[in-house]
Amino acid sequence: MFGLSHAQFGGLVVGLICTILILVGLQCALRLAFDAPTEGFRSEGEDNGDDRVWLRPGIDRRARTGTQCTLLDSKQDDKLPNVTIDIVDESCEDGLPHTVGPNRIRMTQSVWNGDSREQILAHERIHLFQKRNQAAWRQFYTEKWGYTHFEREAPPDAPEGTADTVRSNPDTSDSAWVCWQNRFWFVPVYRNPANPKIKETETRVWDNRLKAWTSLPPEWRAFFCEDHRCPNQLEHPHEISAEIASDPQSWKTPASLYLSEFLTSQKVESLPGR
Repeated sequence: MFGLSHAQFGGLVVGLICTILILVGLQCALRLAFDAPTEGFRSEGEDNGDDRVWLRPGIDRRARTGTQCTLLDSKQDDKLPNVTIDIVDESCEDGLPHTVGPNRIRMTQSVWNGDSREQILAHERIHLFQKRNQAAWRQFYTEKWGYTHFEREAPPDAPEGTADTVRSNPDTSDSAWVCWQNRFWFVPVYRNPANPKIKETETRVWDNRLKAWTSLPPEWRAFFCEDHRCPNQLEHPHEISAEIASDPQSWKTPASLYLSEFLTSQKVESLPGR
């Protein structure tokens, strides 16, 4: 038709079909490219899951039954570059602020609106510094604070059954088990393993020499405590240092003096009193 031979017309039809197939294939490829999440992708209202790698199977996940970390808002930290502050669901980690990776702080809207926001942010920034420079912090803990072992999993000589009741912490997951003076293991455990709650925990001290649970060693108290006041989260030097650094005027102990010198050497300036 229109002066074309049968062969020319057939070639035209084949070419048209091929063009249509190419366009359809391109449209599908573009849709896949835009619809499929890329690595690290996190859309508003959903969690990308990278905070769950530190959770242990079993008791940790049971303690978080019914909780969620839905992203509600996101802000840039005005003290640290490339740091995001995620405002999340009130049930996320039972409302406890924490960090995810080396660049994200999580807190609920009520914490963000509260009077202690700046001190809490200072605390969480210390956790980011710890994650970004693990070797320097471990050297400090060993040489100045007396911590000698940093284990991700329970050590072979851990008290029997303890590994199944330990409460994981996203801010200490690089070395959940720590030992002081080559003797005392500080172990955060759920008070009621049958019905675990994130906030219902306690830190127990295992004397590896006597193979028994014990109270806080007097030497530890003399170094970290002031009068009868000790750090609230004594489970790990990460938590102790973050607590002291975020409220430096309240602590005058050997541990706090060494920490102040270390933070100065690391040029950490985005903290209260610095």
